[in-house]
Amino acid sequence: MRRYLITIILAAALVLAFLYLKQSGVAYAVVLVLVCAPLMARLCAPIFMDIASKFIRFSERSALDGMQGNYYSFDERRIRFFVVNDTIWVAESDVSGILDPAISERERRQLGRGYGIVPGKRVRGFTEDGIWRWLATRLGDRHATRQIVRFNYWLQSEAFPNVRRLPTSGA
Repeated sequence: MRRYLITIILAAALVLAFLYLKQSGVAYAVVLVLVCAPLMARLCAPIFMDIASKFIRFSERSALDGMQGNYYSFDERRIRFFVVNDTIWVAESDVSGILDPAISERERRQLGRGYGIVPGKRVRGFTEDGIWRWLATRLGDRHATRQIVRFNYWLQSEAFPNVRRLPTSGA
């Protein structure tokens, strides 16, 4: 607090000196700047560094605030998992890029409680049971793509076991 006060006083003195020296001549202003500049730099640098670091932290935090939940990676795509009342939810927006063709409105209705808004979040998603039922229908027909087969294997072998083992890894 003392440093801020000294800096403000020094800045005010510098402004008043400039106003006074403006009437007197340019030579005095140059001398005053050469004398005061190192002092101002020494006093102001920590303040500006503090402001800059706070701004960087704020911008990083605000950029990450939209990421609700913890991410797992499948094919360099991030997929959020939420654990709510011992039910694992998967964010639909993250899975929609993997599911080709995309899930239809009819398939969403067929899932019933397996699809909906994740409780306590503003995200639509699938429950574990819902995604298994949807994958069973996709894998049961002859239109299963290699991507869906790999996604199914990844969910069975890596994602869901990890989320069950470490529930805090899902939000």
